[in-house]
Amino acid sequence: MADVIKSFVEGKFPQVTTTVYTVPVGKYAVTKSILVCNDSNTDATVRISIGSTWIIYNHVIKANATLLIDDLDLPILAGETITIYGSLSTCNLFIAGFEREYVSGDYPYSVINVTANSSSASTLIGFDSVIKSIILSSNTSGVSNVNVYNSVKFISAKEIKAGDTLIIPMAKMFVPKGRNLTYNTVGNSCRITFILEKVGD
Repeated sequence: MADVIKSFVEGKFPQVTTTVYTVPVGKYAVTKSILVCNDSNTDATVRISIGSTWIIYNHVIKANATLLIDDLDLPILAGETITIYGSLSTCNLFIAGFEREYVSGDYPYSVINVTANSSSASTLIGFDSVIKSIILSSNTSGVSNVNVYNSVKFISAKEIKAGDTLIIPMAKMFVPKGRNLTYNTVGNSCRITFILEKVGD
């Protein structure tokens, strides 16, 4: 069946944490883009959680500013949700993507969520894959400097400030089966999301 293009969210931020979309049974969804518009003369604080991934956590949207996140490609499975919160009712949100029939053997994605800190840790990848993107999201009130390694380091001391998120689209970096992705921070901890696409058999 063809992909069903959808607006998962289209409206104003609620002032309490609210689930605004749930993936239907038998489907999976891929979030492609997020747009936040603060239609106010006052700064607003917003949060957006997609599945188990914090895309934005306590990020400040300046007065009358617009934030666009494009080429996100974040998949979520049946029963997983999109949850949002905003400090102002004048803050508008659009989240778009598509739904697709879920067939276990054909599902191409893997999403790995970790919290990196000063102690190096690794996640073993059990299949040949490419990294579609990496999301670095602050979960503290301080600054994190993030390091990530494949066979060698490819993110070095990237500074993530409190309330900030950085989405790093990767140029199809290959990760072979049995390879570890290793990560740590200097300073405060940081959430890291790896979005992988399986390749080969």
